[in-house]
Amino acid sequence: MNSTAAQAWVAGLYDAYVTTTADHAFFLAEVCAAGGPILELMAGTGRLSLPLAEAGADLTCVDLSGPMLDRLRAKLAAKGLHADVVEADIRELALPRRDFALAILPFQSFAELLTPEDQLAALARVAHHLAPDGRFICTLHNPVLRARTIDGQLRLLGSFPLPDRAATLLLWSTQQLLPDGVTVRAAQLYEIYDRDGRLSEKRRLDVRFRLVGRAELEALARSVGFRVVALCGDYDRSPIADERSPCLIWTLAR
Repeated sequence: MNSTAAQAWVAGLYDAYVTTTADHAFFLAEVCAAGGPILELMAGTGRLSLPLAEAGADLTCVDLSGPMLDRLRAKLAAKGLHADVVEADIRELALPRRDFALAILPFQSFAELLTPEDQLAALARVAHHLAPDGRFICTLHNPVLRARTIDGQLRLLGSFPLPDRAATLLLWSTQQLLPDGVTVRAAQLYEIYDRDGRLSEKRRLDVRFRLVGRAELEALARSVGFRVVALCGDYDRSPIADERSPCLIWTLAR
């Protein structure tokens, strides 16, 4: 089971602590420029899907977690929005249409594919679904910076209100680099406190992700027929700086 499928265990809590909008403007601009149907991969509960749908995108959302997608469907319905929502493993993706102008994989989720073989399979399926001039935007952690935060220490990531439960979520995490030097094993610990400050529930989510280097991703992409159109280090489109850039944002074309 990869991290996306494992998130089903905390689907009801996910929106409380995953709230960033840092990439919204970037992807809205890319979607508008694409001028055609959009394929969003590992869409989750719709953190990015909703603003794209609100902007009028012809959107197909794919994720492996049924409970995450149930929340996405409910949010779309509540806002009177439409997107095609598909539960599928992107390594085996087989949609009827092959005319997507743009595929996107946001929030560094490609890293949840833990082997080069899995990553290669996913890249091949993405390429299969793109129009002849289609593009694919894939976001990844900057492995140079990300590796520095992995030290095995237990850390509090934050305290988050749960208004529907009149409760508060405390989210803790510990991360460890495995002996292969590229796979990270992380444990996320969820503590829910009621309005009186009493601990009412605890959950644990074990996830893994891979630190993917620039040369590795480029080689995999080229092997399935992609070429690199652009590579930037943040959502302001700044160039890559290994010591400063928070992420790697790849734009690939067939």
